[in-house]
Amino acid sequence: MSCKQDEIKTKNLLVMLKIGGMRVGLVALVHDALLYMIVAFTNNLKAYSGDDIEITIRASQQK
Repeated sequence: MSCKQDEIKTKNLLVMLKIGGMRVGLVALVHDALLYMIVAFTNNLKAYSGDDIEITIRASQQK
């Protein structure tokens, strides 16, 4: 059973998720939720001027 909201978003991508260098498709709901949360947080930063945002999260500490 599939509905339009469950389909992988392929157009108008503003958020891209990569894990281990491989791109992971996001359903529209997850794409939009990540986008709105990240923009909301960064809009409160004095240094943010509306440019592209790049976030890197390391799952484990590299020694």
